[in-house]
Amino acid sequence: MVEPQKPDVASVKTPESATVDNVQPISESKAIRVPVVLRNPLGLHMRPAAAFAKTAGRFQSAIMVFKGQRAANGKSFTNLLMLAAGPGTELIVEADGPDASEACRVLAEILGSTSPDGHESHGH
Repeated sequence: MVEPQKPDVASVKTPESATVDNVQPISESKAIRVPVVLRNPLGLHMRPAAAFAKTAGRFQSAIMVFKGQRAANGKSFTNLLMLAAGPGTELIVEADGPDASEACRVLAEILGSTSPDGHESHGH
């Protein structure tokens, strides 16, 4: 029995138009991005970061927070603190998943809050 020759790996050429099933380009992502200015007078410190991460964890969507070129997993308290975002910093909240719209709305409210713990007081 003659075995078929295996091509030399270095000589295998993949056409530029090669595709993989079920993979979508990033440009077709259903992620929702919302810009928000950090209003807390102390910035994204421990309490608002903890409130954000805890709330983000309640959503099915993947949550990311961007500060310029830096990105943090929105469900990670320590990742959020590492952004070192001070008051007035513009952040972008990104959610990608089935509840992305609601996640962005709720999480943007936390970052836009002037309350020390990241939640608006409701005693107006």
